[in-house]
Amino acid sequence: WGGNGGTINVNLSGVGCSMLSRVSYFVIKQWIDSFDAKITRCDVCYDFDGSFESEHRKAEAGLYDCVDSLGRSHARKLSLVSDLGSGDGSTLYIGSRGSATYTRIYEKGKQLGDSSSSWVRVETEFRSVDTNIISDILVNPDLYFAAVSYRHAFLIEVHPSSAKRFNPRKRSLLAASSTILENI
Repeated sequence: WGGNGGTINVNLSGVGCSMLSRVSYFVIKQWIDSFDAKITRCDVCYDFDGSFESEHRKAEAGLYDCVDSLGRSHARKLSLVSDLGSGDGSTLYIGSRGSATYTRIYEKGKQLGDSSSSWVRVETEFRSVDTNIISDILVNPDLYFAAVSYRHAFLIEVHPSSAKRFNPRKRSLLAASSTILENI
């Protein structure tokens, strides 16, 4: 409470989210909507038993590339942090830190200390960089997750045509011209 302009920051950790029922998310959505609040970041993940190396190969083959609203695929930057066989778990970063979506694929079980675990997590961070994150993501996270890439949609068994996207933020001509003037 008391940030810039009297704002409130609400942060729910993964543990906090696991304590909520499905109904709780509808209540939180209604609360956010009643204040016309803005969501600036929301992380959505999918956990499964699998092979990190297999997901890494799929990313290299382009299955995690960003899909735009016209269904066109756009290559995304890949960055691997390997555990070099230590058993601590590797992480693959997809995209760039400053973009609206940033995906991490990592060996969650190994991260938690089980070196023989096959628990893999695909986690996408949605940021309000050039979009408005709407509160619907709290009650339909799978539909927004599915819009990130073909692989995201396949993992959660949602047809890409059913996926939901955030609308891009529109800049006014006045805002664009003032930005240009500032840069001169």
